[in-house]
Amino acid sequence: MIRRGVSVVLFFASLAFLRFEIASTLNLAPAKALKLGMFAGLLNDISAALALLAIAALWRTVFGASGRPIWTGLSAFLFVANLANTLYFRFFSTRLDWWVVVHHWRDLFTVSDSAGTLGVTPRVILAVASFGASVVLLWTHAPPSFAWPIRPLGRGRLIGVALAFEILLIAAAGQLKPIANKWDRTTSVILTDQILSVWVHTWFRIKTVDFEDNKYERRKALKEALPGAFAGGDNPAETLAAFRDWREPGTGDQPTAISHQPGTNGSSPASRLPPPAFPPRPSSFILRPSPTVPGGGAVRLVPTDPAWPLLSRVEIDKDAVGALRDYLGMPRDRPLNFMIFFWESLRTFELLHPELGPKIFPRLRAILDKHAILFTHGHSSSITAGQTVRGEFAAMCSQISNVGGAAEYVAHPGIRAFCLQSYFKENGYENLWISGFVKSFHNKFVFESLHGTDVFFDEAYFREKGISTRIGKWGLADKPVLEETLRLLEARQAAGRPFFAHFITISTHHPHSVIPEGPLPPDLAEATARKPDYQAYLSRLKYADDATANFLDLFFASPLAKDTVIVGLGDHGITTDTHLPLSDTQRRQSAFRIPIAIITAGMTRPARIENPVHQADVAPTIAAIAGLPGTVTWIGRNMLSGDGTPWLYQDGDAIYYRTRERLCQSPASKKGVFCVRPSRDPLFERSQSRVAEDPKETEFFRSVLRANREAVVLNRLAPP
Repeated sequence: MIRRGVSVVLFFASLAFLRFEIASTLNLAPAKALKLGMFAGLLNDISAALALLAIAALWRTVFGASGRPIWTGLSAFLFVANLANTLYFRFFSTRLDWWVVVHHWRDLFTVSDSAGTLGVTPRVILAVASFGASVVLLWTHAPPSFAWPIRPLGRGRLIGVALAFEILLIAAAGQLKPIANKWDRTTSVILTDQILSVWVHTWFRIKTVDFEDNKYERRKALKEALPGAFAGGDNPAETLAAFRDWREPGTGDQPTAISHQPGTNGSSPASRLPPPAFPPRPSSFILRPSPTVPGGGAVRLVPTDPAWPLLSRVEIDKDAVGALRDYLGMPRDRPLNFMIFFWESLRTFELLHPELGPKIFPRLRAILDKHAILFTHGHSSSITAGQTVRGEFAAMCSQISNVGGAAEYVAHPGIRAFCLQSYFKENGYENLWISGFVKSFHNKFVFESLHGTDVFFDEAYFREKGISTRIGKWGLADKPVLEETLRLLEARQAAGRPFFAHFITISTHHPHSVIPEGPLPPDLAEATARKPDYQAYLSRLKYADDATANFLDLFFASPLAKDTVIVGLGDHGITTDTHLPLSDTQRRQSAFRIPIAIITAGMTRPARIENPVHQADVAPTIAAIAGLPGTVTWIGRNMLSGDGTPWLYQDGDAIYYRTRERLCQSPASKKGVFCVRPSRDPLFERSQSRVAEDPKETEFFRSVLRANREAVVLNRLAPP
């Protein structure tokens, strides 16, 4: 009896170690974690363990068979679920919801190396050891029948007491959770929830979409709060269209005064000077008016069907398109080629940091300084399972990928969305998908084929070309793949048909390791020695700098350069912690901020634009350069208009958003939403001016995220 009791205690200890690992990931001391709700989480773990014990006892009572196999199997399932949730949280900073299990269980072997890297921590090792010891202790030197040393009536009472105690614990945890939520909603959710309970709750939900949010009274209140935001009815596309058309007071499509970098490629005397490297930003990181770039009015989306307000016709101002092409150094009189270059896990923090950037990205920064319009405040909403395909969907289909639900590529490949692929196909282009990894991963081949992509070049193609070098587990090394890609694109251009290609790098995919191809400067290697994960990430980024710059140098010297526009952007951010002290806001910003750049060989005046923009703005901006008509379902905006799409993200009840005037987040305050006015870059500057939340604005953005999920799940972006 004592042996079995110790076994149960060890099992509970294994769950507790995992919960303390989550607290450590949040950089919370045990006392602070308990204050924020982890005590309720520990009670939930006890409750779950007692529930399994009661089931085993009930099995023994009803069937007269040993309860040991039932307890072992159920406890193993509960432990594995909590272990998976812990590792998932360590990487994505959000819990492992049931939809992730349903749609991504096939990824288990692919991501096993990442999981193994994340699991090598003292607490996780202790958790695994405790669980293993509990199983061994239960099954060794025990009577074969595992008979309970209690009479049947006593076992029935035990079951009743266990279930009653469990109910009390659930009630207590439910009372503690709201108290914790007053402090930090996102943190307390992950600290208090028992993931198996969350899965069971999800499993038994009748509706996957909260239709209560679309009831008449709520819509009526929003219509009164935001006049003109809703056209009426229950179509989620109406809310998304309202978001597309929403503008902050005092902003619009008119650009601000011109202010370009000196020493560029224009015709002024300064252009004869060598182009400068990105100068170190002043310590205050004060945001300045963005330069004027022609083309803000080059493209306009005109809705064509009141019943489907996102369905729009692209209308072009030819004069504005011509002025923009002159600026980019591109010809006015013929179709251009376009290439979207997705950098795997590349975020703004390392690229633009005044100390890290010159050491990690010396070549790429010099190229961007000379050949790019760089959007320094680009955002992604894609920090959860299926990050890359979320980023692809957001950028090419001009949507906010399904926040809080499964990625469109994975779970909704047949979604009726008119993306860049179909836009270019409608105009006679050849659509190419290129990567050094397999085309089938995360359903890319199916989704792309359904949305207009003609030809695929993946790992198998590049292996046929003799490339076998790998950087890590994920696919072929970027540098030789990019060199072969340039030859491939030159051959496609020679065929006489314009192309739209999108390329995805792979060598910076997690897990990271220090590699000879990505040597770090000695001082940086020493500074990051105590952060081996970050040091490995920087090493991969250093390799990415060399591979990307090598490709761009070859591209500028090729015949492609005179007719091809490259749009480079991070496919998503990453939560890898740095060796530098960052505030909670800076850490969150680093996970969502990505660079976005328009790159051409003949760029007349490279520029930095500091207005906040989103991946969803990439497609309308490309359309402004292409100058072609078409049918689309986009919600983004032309980034050159001076007004980008707000960044939105939600994690449980916590909401985050960034407009030009406000950066708001739920968890940072005890009540309501905490907002600052980003007069300084919140990614690099701790000091920000507090500004009052606009509750109507917050509620509107919540409604947008709800409508976004409903439109995806119910396939209501465009008519059948």
